[in-house]
Amino acid sequence: MLSLLMLLATGYGVLQLAVLGWATRSVRFVTLLRAVAVGFFACGFVALLLQLAAVGVLRGVTGLGWIEAVRLAGYTIDPWIEEIVKVAPIVLIALAVRRLRQQWGLTDYFLLGAAIGAGFTLAEAMLRFGHRAGAVVGTADGYTLPMGLYPPAVPGLGKLLTSWLPAPVGGYELLGLGPGEWLNLHLPWTALAAAGIGYCLRGRAGRGGGWFRLLGIIPLVYVSVDHAAHNYLAAHPNPAGPIGWFARLFGLGHELLGGLVLVGLIVVVTVDLIDLRRVRGDHPELLTERERTGSRVLALLRPAVLALPLSTWVLGRLLLVRRSLWYAIAAGAPPPADLTAEVVRSVRELDQAGDRRRWWAAARGLGRQLIGDPRRLDARTLLRRGWPLLLWLLLLLPVLLYLGLGTIPPLAGLQELLASPYVFPVLGVLAVLGVAFLGWQLIRTVTGLLAARDQPWIDPAGRSWCQVLVGAAAIGTGVGALIRWLTGAGGADRLLASGHILDALGDALLAAGLVLALSALFLYPPVAVVAVAGGGFRLLVTGLTMAAVNRLALAGVLAGAGILLSEASGSTGGGGASAARLRRLEELAKDPAIGGKVKDQTWREAEAALGLEDAGRLRGIRRDPDGFADFIDRNGQRWDVKEFHSSVPGRRGRYDLKDALDSITSSIRDRENVILRRDFLTDDAAEELAEAIAKVPDWKGRILWWP
Repeated sequence: MLSLLMLLATGYGVLQLAVLGWATRSVRFVTLLRAVAVGFFACGFVALLLQLAAVGVLRGVTGLGWIEAVRLAGYTIDPWIEEIVKVAPIVLIALAVRRLRQQWGLTDYFLLGAAIGAGFTLAEAMLRFGHRAGAVVGTADGYTLPMGLYPPAVPGLGKLLTSWLPAPVGGYELLGLGPGEWLNLHLPWTALAAAGIGYCLRGRAGRGGGWFRLLGIIPLVYVSVDHAAHNYLAAHPNPAGPIGWFARLFGLGHELLGGLVLVGLIVVVTVDLIDLRRVRGDHPELLTERERTGSRVLALLRPAVLALPLSTWVLGRLLLVRRSLWYAIAAGAPPPADLTAEVVRSVRELDQAGDRRRWWAAARGLGRQLIGDPRRLDARTLLRRGWPLLLWLLLLLPVLLYLGLGTIPPLAGLQELLASPYVFPVLGVLAVLGVAFLGWQLIRTVTGLLAARDQPWIDPAGRSWCQVLVGAAAIGTGVGALIRWLTGAGGADRLLASGHILDALGDALLAAGLVLALSALFLYPPVAVVAVAGGGFRLLVTGLTMAAVNRLALAGVLAGAGILLSEASGSTGGGGASAARLRRLEELAKDPAIGGKVKDQTWREAEAALGLEDAGRLRGIRRDPDGFADFIDRNGQRWDVKEFHSSVPGRRGRYDLKDALDSITSSIRDRENVILRRDFLTDDAAEELAEAIAKVPDWKGRILWWP
C-alpha cells in the first residue's frame, strides 16, 4: 500500500506537467515513465558512489569523522553532485543518439528532467521508508510515520490527487500540528535545470547558438544553490552570519518553487510554440487538408472523436511524431527523409480515414493478429517457449511480496520474513539469478539499439536508452548488495553502514537493496506486444530478447497506430501486417554492396521493391549479389531504386528535373530498370517528372512508381 501510494504520487506529478505541456510535447508519456526509472535507479546509484567519494575526500582534507563529514557534505558538495547527476542522463542520451538534440523541444527536456527528478525523490523515499509499513499510523491525509518532531507522511489518494506535484513522502510541521511541505522538490529542481541543458543542446549559430548557449547553465547553477540553501537551513534551523542570511534569502524563493516550475513550463511551451508555428507555415505538406483550410483545433477534433478511443490514440501518436519532425526542421538540421515521408503519408491517410466502420474493422483485424491461433499452442510448446516468462515472474516474486504486499500495514511482517536468516538466503539466490538475467537482457538491448540507431524517429531509441541506464544501475546495485551479503551481512542489516541519498541508505536494509535491484526486471519483460508499421502486430511470448523488441518497435515510426491508420484509410502504402513480411523486408534491406548491412537507405529501397512485389508488378525480387544494381527480379532484370526529395532543403538528392532525368538515363544505359519512390516528392514535382518520363518512348515499361 505505501509503495503503491509513493509510486502514484510520483507518477501523478509527472502527469500534471505532461498534460499542461501537451501542446508542445513530442515525447510519449511512457518515455517519461522510463525517465522516472532512470532517476530512481541510475541517478540514485551514481549519486551514491560520487557522494561516498566526496565524503572520503572531505574527511581526508578536514580530519572530520564520518558523521560530521556527511553532515557538512550535505549542504556543500552533495547538492551539486545530485543536480549534475540528474541532468547527466539527458546529456548522455543526447550524445548517444544525435538526432535527439534536434527532435526534442525545450518542453521535452523540461518534462524529462521533471520525470528524472521525481524518480530520484522516489528512490530516497523508498529506501528510507519502504520498510516501515508496520509503524505507520493512518490519518486523514494518508499514513504518518511517528518519527521525530517533524513526522514524515505518505499521502493518501485524496491528498495526492488534490496536491500540486506531490512528493511520495511529505512532512508535517512541529509534532504534526501544521500542514508541512508536500511538494516534490527534486521534480522542479531538475525540470528547470534540464530546460537549460536543452537550450545548450538545441542552440545553433544565429539563433540561440554560439556562446549564448552557455546561458543554459544558469538554471542548473540556480537550483544547485537553492538545493544547498535548503539543506543548510534543514541542518541549521536558526542560522547566523552572512551564510545564514544568504540561505534565508534563497529560502524565500524556495517557498515559491511550486509556482516557479509552472512559470518555467509556460516559458518553454511558449518558445516551442513560436518554433512550431514558424515551421508549420513553411511546410504545408505536413498538415491535413482541414488544417490547411480552416481552424487547426477544429480540424483535429473530428478525427480525434471519430472512433473513440482508437482514432484518439492514433492521432495523438501522429501529432507527437510530427512535432519531432518540426523540431528537427526548426533546429536547422535536415530531418530524416523517411520520417518526412512517413508523416506526409500518414497525414494523407488521416484525411481519407473518415469511415468509423473502417476503424473498428481495422481494430478487429489487429486483435486477431494479437491473439493468434490458440489451437496451435499445446502445453509442451508453451513450456518450451515460455520458460523465460516463468523465470521472470519467479524473480519478481520477492518484489511483489516486499514492496507490494509487505507495505500494507497489516502484512508488514512479510518484510521481516524476507529479511530473516531463514528466508534471506533464498532471496540472495534469486538476486544472483536476477542480476544474471538483467545482464543477459541488457546486452541484447544494447545490441538492438546499436543496430537501430539510425531510425528516423528517435523517441523509441531514447526510451530504450533510458532502459539501458536503468539496467546497468540495477546490476551495480545488485552486485554491491550481494557482495555485502557474501561478506557476512544479514538481510536485517543496513545496506550501507553509515543526507540525501546517503541518509536514505543509512536507513535502508540489505534486503531492501536486493529487492530494489530485482524491481528493475519490470522494464525487461520477456513478453511483448509488438506493433510494427509495415511488419505486424503480435503478442511475442517466450525467449524474446529486448533487442528483438527494440528492433521491431523501431522498424516503423507510427508502429501499431500506423497500421490502424493505413487500414482505416483503405491505404496499402503503409505495409503489410505479418512477422513473415518483416523478415522478408529485413532480408531485402541487406545490401551486399555495403557488406550486408541495413541502413535507412537500403530499408527504403526494400520497402519500394517489396511493395511492388506485393502489388504483383514485380516477381521473385532479390538483392543483386554483385551490388551493381539494387535488386534482380525472377527474369534476371536488374532494378535500381531512386528517390528525389522536394521538401528537405539542402539535402543531397533534392529534386531537380534535369538531375533526375540524368540519373534515370544513367541507370537505363547500364541496362537497369528503375523504381521511383513517389512519397518524397510533392504532387506537382511527381506530375512534372512523370510527364517528362512519358516523353521518352524507349523508357516505356522500364520505370515503376511506388507507392
